[in-house]
Amino acid sequence: MKKLTYTMTGIALCLSLVQTAQAQFNINETFRNNTIASGITLGGNARLTSGAGDPQGQGWLRLTSDSNYQAGYAVIQQAFPSAMGVLVDFEYVTWSRPGDGSGADGISLFLFDATQSDSFRVGGYGGSLGYSKRTEAAGLSGGYLGLGLDEFGNYSNPTEGRVGGPGFIKNAVVLRGPAPNYAYLSGNQVITDDGGTGDNGGIDYNSTTATRPTASQFYRRVQISLEPYNGTYRVTVKWKKHTSDPFTTLFGPVTMTSLPPAMLKLGLASATGAQHNFHEIRNLIITTPGNISVDKQGPEYINLNGGHNSLNYDITVSNGSTIALNDIQVRDLLPAGYTLSVDTGITIENYGNPANTVSNLTVSNGVLSGTASIAADAEVTLHLRGVINGLTAGQSIRNTVRISSASIQDQDTTNNVDTVYTMVQAPLPVTLSSFVASPSGNDVQLSWITSMEINNDHFEIERGTDGRHFQTIGSVKGSGDSKEQHQYAMRDADAMAQPAGMLYYRLKQIDRDGSSEYSIVRQVSLQHEEGVVLYPVPFKDVLHLRVQSANEGEGSVALYSVDGRRLVQQAVSLQKGYNDITLATGATWPAGIYTVEYTAQGQVYRYKVAK
Repeated sequence: MKKLTYTMTGIALCLSLVQTAQAQFNINETFRNNTIASGITLGGNARLTSGAGDPQGQGWLRLTSDSNYQAGYAVIQQAFPSAMGVLVDFEYVTWSRPGDGSGADGISLFLFDATQSDSFRVGGYGGSLGYSKRTEAAGLSGGYLGLGLDEFGNYSNPTEGRVGGPGFIKNAVVLRGPAPNYAYLSGNQVITDDGGTGDNGGIDYNSTTATRPTASQFYRRVQISLEPYNGTYRVTVKWKKHTSDPFTTLFGPVTMTSLPPAMLKLGLASATGAQHNFHEIRNLIITTPGNISVDKQGPEYINLNGGHNSLNYDITVSNGSTIALNDIQVRDLLPAGYTLSVDTGITIENYGNPANTVSNLTVSNGVLSGTASIAADAEVTLHLRGVINGLTAGQSIRNTVRISSASIQDQDTTNNVDTVYTMVQAPLPVTLSSFVASPSGNDVQLSWITSMEINNDHFEIERGTDGRHFQTIGSVKGSGDSKEQHQYAMRDADAMAQPAGMLYYRLKQIDRDGSSEYSIVRQVSLQHEEGVVLYPVPFKDVLHLRVQSANEGEGSVALYSVDGRRLVQQAVSLQKGYNDITLATGATWPAGIYTVEYTAQGQVYRYKVAK
């Protein structure tokens, strides 16, 4: 970190250093695999795509799909002291398939009071991006700061309960402040003309496409720095639009005028409305600002093919300080059996700054070492392209890199080391291309695709309510031996009526000899955060609500048309536990989006539902 001069007593200095050591905060989550760190909670429509649309180990965190009226979020459950500051870095892609309604709404990064965790609730959807308030919804519980990557333009708009702002601005990066006002603080419209196709320089990919645009077609990496300043923060937002670009500043530093809560938590949210996009996140890094740090990327798994297996790594060393550093020592403990040529297997990316170099690279006794010279507030990446042999199925390949510098007082060393684990797997008897579980009316539709089958007798479909205990709910015959693609499906009837907030599904593939393999686990959310389940969706003549109530009491349910007219309302008597409510609707009402308003215990909750 920067060299600091303290004008305090020795005792106070010691206390400060102890607090800093306790405040170290470092999270690195790629979202490429089908599991995530236990300290990250997903909610709403958020899900992982690895093995469910994307090959395993090559997935994304999908906050929303390209459908109307969706919202998803991810919350980092580790709280951190606000006095330490935070640096957040992630890649994203927003895109839509061919069809009407592309281009909305956006992604938000938010900080909130950690004491609000028990009553956590994301903010309004649509143009409020899950942070600020909206006409029919309150803002984020205990929100302190919300940065919006706004495609459609309403996050800057002082409408629907949002306070302040210059009005409707598309392709804007916008900062809003604390609850209860969530006031507009600053922003930057990255492009003024939303014309053109493909990557036009804006927030999202400006053409519909059947598949996700590649990194060469559309790439965005965002970095948000909150540096402590006079008890608050100075906020700086940067991004890069190509992998080899340096970061450019979008705005900042902007000084927050409100003191932050003593402890904070952080999260990401995304929303769609009448228009939509896929909103996807990858390679999330959260750490402390103003120091040196290292990030290592590698594959989540590798197939056991025999002989030499290609194994590639990327090591990015960052200098977040205000001075150039020429003595950052890099030591990478390579896996056993890994062969790497310094001359032909390593390339160095300097992001347009020739001052960013790595010299004296050597490989000796299984250790890659070198010295990095990096300009202030810059980074350099080593691309390692090697091979490994001597693998066995089930083996975990570990690779750890460490950095250090004698030129600065680096008070947070947790981000000076990073480890990548790669699992070795034998070729499976069945290659599962995708496995999807999704609500369909009052049922859950299960579908999966195989690209190869060897000795496959059948699949058993298992369901659970806690992600740990499962029971078999059906069986589907396999295709035996095949190198062709096969599609399978099964419908879990009336699954939406299950008394649970979440259902978990997995496949058990069974060979002719009785041996078996399990697929990844897919989740289907049945209830909103307030304990309300709506089904079937879309509804026809009757809409059902399953309500979980903590106490006995009185409540009401109403249904509103898209123009705000109340079409039906009925009182309900709630019992402690689950309550089933039937709301009769008009069979002649037109198809479209309606609003359900549920009132209980002094709280009003609103949900969009399709007919």
